Amino acid sequence: MHPTTKLLGLLLLLLRVDLVNAQPSQFITFISESSNERRPFVYYQDQFQDNITPFFRLDTVAGRWQPLQIATKVPLCFRLSNDMEQATIYAQPGDTIYVQTHLNKWPYYTFRGSKSSKVRLAELNFFTELNTRHIGIGLPDAAGLFFNARYPFQMAGLCEKFDRRMALLKRYNDSLHLAPAFVTFACHRIRAQYLTALFSPYYGKERVFDQFPASYMQTLDAIGVEHFLTNDTLLFTTQDYRVLAYDYVRYLSRAAHGTPQELETMYQQASSALRGRTRDYALFYLLKQNLGKHLPSFNSYLERFRRDCATPDYVQYIDSVSNRPRILQLEPDLLNTPLLSTTGETSTWAQMLARNRGKVLYLDLWASWCGPCLAEMPASAKLQTKLTGKEVQFVYFSVDRDKGKWLKSLEKEQLAQPGTQHYLLAPDSKLAKFLNAPPIPRYVLIDKQGQAASLDAARPSNPPLLADIDNLLK
Repeated sequence: MHPTTKLLGLLLLLLRVDLVNAQPSQFITFISESSNERRPFVYYQDQFQDNITPFFRLDTVAGRWQPLQIATKVPLCFRLSNDMEQATIYAQPGDTIYVQTHLNKWPYYTFRGSKSSKVRLAELNFFTELNTRHIGIGLPDAAGLFFNARYPFQMAGLCEKFDRRMALLKRYNDSLHLAPAFVTFACHRIRAQYLTALFSPYYGKERVFDQFPASYMQTLDAIGVEHFLTNDTLLFTTQDYRVLAYDYVRYLSRAAHGTPQELETMYQQASSALRGRTRDYALFYLLKQNLGKHLPSFNSYLERFRRDCATPDYVQYIDSVSNRPRILQLEPDLLNTPLLSTTGETSTWAQMLARNRGKVLYLDLWASWCGPCLAEMPASAKLQTKLTGKEVQFVYFSVDRDKGKWLKSLEKEQLAQPGTQHYLLAPDSKLAKFLNAPPIPRYVLIDKQGQAASLDAARPSNPPLLADIDNLLK
């Protein structure tokens, strides 16, 4: 057993902030200190694991970005991205945070607060400091583990990173006396990321975990993750905690992966292994992951969930989202959303659906500035070739604000190939907001009747996408 698991007792004794009973909403304010040439891109994931992307808006008179205010009752973990690189920051209601963007210089973001004490600066830039020491939270942790000759080195690397992250947090706290709430958050986030990486082989659809030795499962069983998954307050602030809760249920349900009993087994495991709001979240996310898959028994699970879940927010969310595909085809404000073609002609969402009636539509929401979007384009082209002659139409919606950059990117990346359809969609339009884009890339599947089959479809590089499209072609 890795010695870091002994820290669990310390983790559970740390101060817990009562987020559920927090004061009425206050604001977290971001102020950009960068030129108007570079818009800071900030987002966070809420308690429903949805990406929320508030936008900095430009004051054209002053030539600077306007302050960005986010109403919240609880602390939030934000991420600011520069193409593929990300910076993480923990903020509390009432914070004012100044963001400095460094073009072509790493780290790309640094932060200071309105009360720029040495302690506050250390808290705001702690996760950036992890990056500069090459122990940042993200890749390769997110890639998880795979079993081959390097498996022991992967395990050792994860343990070493955990130790170094915790050691740095302890040194900072010993010398600066960081705020207890920040120490609690950072400690739990480091722990949750470590555990998520260990459980990663059980997340995907492929049974890669069958290759792992029995000793690996013995390690996971002895690590005590069920005791860690008892802090319901982390559901509000810590994405890694939410991911871990779902991954742990998948681990417990491993024998049923890929079988007709998978959903039932996971539902039962979540119900019995977890408690409180964390249990409700695991059940909620299980249903959310299966929305739009047209499972014959799904409605019975919806009824069951409404009875079992004690958190009204999760029940209301599932009821709302289950109706979203229908709304996409009926809501006038969505149907009348204007779309600009590459030839300068304007049509609407309704006209686009009518034009492609009888075909399965694969919608790709992207932008010229989105590195992950462009990285998926070669896989998209290969998939189009594989589906040549079938009733499938690939439609690309750019959420670029600059028409010129959109057209230039189409030409540079050679995206306007025969058979594709390209439109410019305003990122602040009701349709873009309904589709939760940005953040991007985002993909949507529409069936032959024009109804949304999935509002969160797989990426072109994800093998299950081809099976999802084939099912709609039947």
